[in-house]
Amino acid sequence: MNRNALIALVVATAGLVTSAVLVAGPLNPPGGAVASTYKTLTEVEPRIAINATNTPGDSDSLYRITQPGSYYLTGNITGVTGKLGIEIAASGVTLDLSGFTLTGSQTTLAGISYTPGSSSLGGATIRNGTVVGWGGNGIDLLGSGTAALVEDVQANSNWLNGISISSFSAVVRACRTFQNLQRGVVVSSDALVESCVFNSNGTGGLSGANGVTVRTCTFRANPGEAVSLVMGGNVADCTVEGGGHGVHLLDLGSVTGCTIAGTFGSLGGISVQNYCTVRHNTCSANDGGGIRAAAYCVITDNTCATNTGSSGTVPGITAGSNNRIEANTVSSNNRGIVVTGTGCVIVRNIACSNSINYALASGNRFGPIVVTALGGAVSGNTATSVLSTTDPWANFAY
Repeated sequence: MNRNALIALVVATAGLVTSAVLVAGPLNPPGGAVASTYKTLTEVEPRIAINATNTPGDSDSLYRITQPGSYYLTGNITGVTGKLGIEIAASGVTLDLSGFTLTGSQTTLAGISYTPGSSSLGGATIRNGTVVGWGGNGIDLLGSGTAALVEDVQANSNWLNGISISSFSAVVRACRTFQNLQRGVVVSSDALVESCVFNSNGTGGLSGANGVTVRTCTFRANPGEAVSLVMGGNVADCTVEGGGHGVHLLDLGSVTGCTIAGTFGSLGGISVQNYCTVRHNTCSANDGGGIRAAAYCVITDNTCATNTGSSGTVPGITAGSNNRIEANTVSSNNRGIVVTGTGCVIVRNIACSNSINYALASGNRFGPIVVTALGGAVSGNTATSVLSTTDPWANFAY
């Protein structure tokens, strides 16, 4: 076979293969009506928009949610006298504010609220928006049902509290509250409040009932107490700057890893009642003192400095009866460590540059209080101790 014939044979064979591929599938369309391949709006956006059609209001609300489900805002809302902004009349509602703002006035009710007077609603989730200027609470979830979640919400300039939740085990996360007439946030038993900012709220930053946990929050210039918790409250890794009082706990609570400075109230930086633990905190420049404890508390590894006031008797640490006060450093306060009761154990503390370093009532137990000498210059690997004692429980003063 010559060269030209070979080329012709290859071309013909390729054509046959191509033809076989082209006729491999059916040429006729399937029977029946042609169906749309587009998705419906419900399929694209399975949530429900808040509007007059989907969530019509009633005599005391602009919009009212009556069924469980996921809802979202499509624009800002302006309040009307005598009405709630959005009323939640069902449990199990998720409400995405979509970055929009609900704006009220002194004559309106709450911005977002469970049905007033309901005792069974719960489980609401509200996120991602702003509630400002409402005549009641900004967000008002006063029901006894399952826990609510409020996150990434800004609540400011409301005429009562910014956010108020009474259900058990609620969570308030990454919210900002400022210039509310009363408190920034009010929560109930076993709630968690984390990573929130409280600024200039009229009667205080945060208050809570039993078992509330507060962590990684910042409190600035709240005229009342930054944090006020009842039984079993726990506060960790928070910052308090200025304002009235710092952290105030009743019984069986803890304050750990907090920095509190510049408060002007009589309770000072940290004030706890009975059976509390106060550990690894820094309290400075508080007019009412650094740390105050009543009875049966453990106060360890804290730093209290420059807590002074016009009375000239402001303490770094002051305690009543049966407390353990150990390994704290108190410096440049009006008083260093003051114990007014009996039965306390005071060991391994350092007090320096206070007007009076230690003021201990009779009837307490303490390691020796040693005034240390100044050492000479050291250059090398060894030096003689100047602490004047080898007692492991010694307290130092200078």
